[in-house]
Formats: sequence, C-alpha cells, structure tokens
Amino acid sequence: MFWFKKKEKKRVYPAVYSEWLSEFKRLEDSFLSEADSVMLSGGDLTDKKYSIVNFENSLSGFLEKQIQMFFAKFSKDIEANIDEGNCEYMLLIIRRYNLKYNNLFFFENFAFLDAKYKNELVCELKGKLNSYNNDLLRYFSKISEYTDTMYEVTLGIKRLIEV
Repeated sequence: MFWFKKKEKKRVYPAVYSEWLSEFKRLEDSFLSEADSVMLSGGDLTDKKYSIVNFENSLSGFLEKQIQMFFAKFSKDIEANIDEGNCEYMLLIIRRYNLKYNNLFFFENFAFLDAKYKNELVCELKGKLNSYNNDLLRYFSKISEYTDTMYEVTLGIKRLIEV
C-alpha cells in the first residue's frame, strides 16, 4: 500500500489587491510575526494601475491597527512585570518589543509604492516608537526616584533611544 505524504501549504506572496486585503484581514487580530513580515515583504501589486490608492489606504489602516495592538500588549507586559523590580528582565522585555516593532517595516522594499509615501510611513512609525520610548523613559525616571533598581532601566532606554 502507498502512503502519500500530505504537501505542506506554503504561504504565497500576495500579488493582487484582493490578496493583500485577505492577508490584512487574516492578520488583523494578532500582531505581525516575523514569518508573516517576511512573507508580506516579498509581495507585489500587479494591478497597481487600478488599485494603488486603495492599497495605500488599506496599508495605512492595517499598520494603525497593528500599532494599537503592539502598544497595548507592550504596556500590558510592562505593567505585569513592574512589581517584580527586576531591571534586567524589564530591559529584556523592552528590547524584545523594540525588535518586534521592526516587523512593521515590511513595506520598505516595495518598488510599486511611491518613495515619498514610504518615507512618510517609515518616519511616522519610527516617530511613534520614539514617542513611546520617551514616555517609558519619563515613567521609569519617576519610578527610579523611589526604587534604585529601576534607574538601570532608564539608562537602558536612553541607550535604545540614542541608537
């Protein structure tokens, strides 16, 4: 008797606007993973002549939802671990989330997007992360007045911001 192996379904890069919409819909309930970011970064928009404006609007909306989810989860993890007073673990959490945030930059190599639009998106995304990191810096600076161990967290955040 023959046993046939089931083929694994490999994620295909989105190519037309409707495929992009279905990918955005599939990913809207969870934060973008590294594998999904790589998959999306290889995509193309073959029907850009007719749908580039709609694609840009959909991409902006998708990124807004991703940013909201990201900062909500980031804040929740910081709140959950602040009571422990473990500055090394807190810095680890902050570094991990800063690395996860880079998954949102999957659109940087898209040749079908206007360079000006991509630069605006990149600047906006980086600005939001810097703003959040500055808020964290102020928060941990206040906490470090009462807890000496949290001073190292403020130094670590300053280093992250400077880089």
